[in-house]
Parts: sequence; C-alpha cells; structure tokens
Amino acid sequence: YSSKPLYPRSGDRFTTPHNFYRARVCVSDNNNGFEEYWCLLSVSSNPAGRTLEPVEAAIKDSVTTANYAQQYNSFIRKIRAEHLGADPDDDSMGVRVCIPVAAVVLAGRSDVAEQGEVLSLSLYPFKSVEKFVFDGAEPFIEIPQAFFHFVHHTSEGREVVADIQGIEDEDGDFYLVDPVVLRRTQPSVGALLGAVLADKDVSSLEVGRGDEKLRFDTWHPRCGQLCHIFDPARKSANCRRACGLPMCGVGM
Repeated sequence: YSSKPLYPRSGDRFTTPHNFYRARVCVSDNNNGFEEYWCLLSVSSNPAGRTLEPVEAAIKDSVTTANYAQQYNSFIRKIRAEHLGADPDDDSMGVRVCIPVAAVVLAGRSDVAEQGEVLSLSLYPFKSVEKFVFDGAEPFIEIPQAFFHFVHHTSEGREVVADIQGIEDEDGDFYLVDPVVLRRTQPSVGALLGAVLADKDVSSLEVGRGDEKLRFDTWHPRCGQLCHIFDPARKSANCRRACGLPMCGVGM
C-alpha cells in the first residue's frame, strides 16, 4: 500500500502483501462435462495469514462495497432515465463487485500454498487489474471516482471504500476486485458518557477524523458532474469522461 499515512498500519488487510494468480476453475456441468471459469486467486504472502479470519475480512469488505454499489447503480439508472430517457430498470452500466469466496487447499503446489491453508477466490474473467482510486496518482475516471465520493457521502464518512481496482469492460461497466473498506473507529461508552456530561461534541471523539480529510482530498482530488448531483455542496471540475451521461460529454 501507499507509503503515505493514508492506510492503517495494523491488520492483515493493510500490512500483509498478497500474491495474485489468474486461475482457471473447472466445475461440473451436471451433464458429464465441465464448465471453465477464470478467477482471481489471492494468497497471503505470509503463511500465518492464510487462515479463515483475514479471508472473511476481505469478503466482508467486498460485500460492504457491493451494497454501496447497488445504491450507486440505482442512482446512475435514475440519472440516465431522467437525462437520456433510458429504461430506469436497465442495469447495463454501473459498478460491479467480484465478491470472493473462501477456499481451503486440499492439495497442490507448495510454492503457492500448503494443504489446509485458506485462500480467497473471485470470479474475474479479465487478464489485468487497473488502479482507479489508490494513492491519488491515478488518472481521474469519473465513474469510480464518483463511486468513492458517493460512499463517503452516503455513509457520512463512517466508511470509505479504498484501493478501488479492477477493469472497465467494453460496455462501460466497472468490475471491482479486492476493495478495502476503512471504517471510522467509534469512541468507547465511557468516552461518550464523559463527553455528554462535559457538554462536548460527541463527533469530536471519533478517531481518525483528520486522516479522513487527508484521505478524501488525496484520493478524490476533484469532483465531476456526477458528484455535483448527489453532493451539490462540492464543486465539479473537468475530468476524463467515462460515465455515459450527457453532462459528462459522452460521444465527445
């Protein structure tokens, strides 16, 4: 992860590198044959991290991101219907999240993982992964950048989807894989009671508010037109257009 103080310095999700492999998975088609699927296999570089707990954390982050993506896609469909006359139920364009599953190694290559270790496996038929929101140095692409802003805005900063990565397909869909969710640390019950008794602002007790602003400003250097719609208090700016909406110059 970034050398800047933007990601937590503890926890397997932030401190342990992972090796990624493109894996072909064969599944029975229940008709004496097999179906093949290309997947992304994630393996902790530290054998101690090849357990169920960190894999479950990765699954939790993906599920959380997918829930926000569902809300975001509903917003996109509404805008396309209002401005393009598109079918409001048309979900042909949006943000998709490849949710992994936990896989236990029964046998295989010892240079990848040992028997009994736990890995994660995501359905991902693409050959490459592009960083969309990572450390602020990425090209500004409207859909994933607006999605990052949307999550922050919808959760009121309590959750931030970071390390947004994956690929944009030929239809304009963004498929995300292995996102990381940063969650604001809540104060203890004792701290809350103390703040109430002292008539202090409870929100000031939440840990990481300064880091939150730094992250937002670094990872989301400017807003596009989509941001301006759901968060009009922020200003929009010129950026790479990739959202298929008229205000973003599709076809220009």
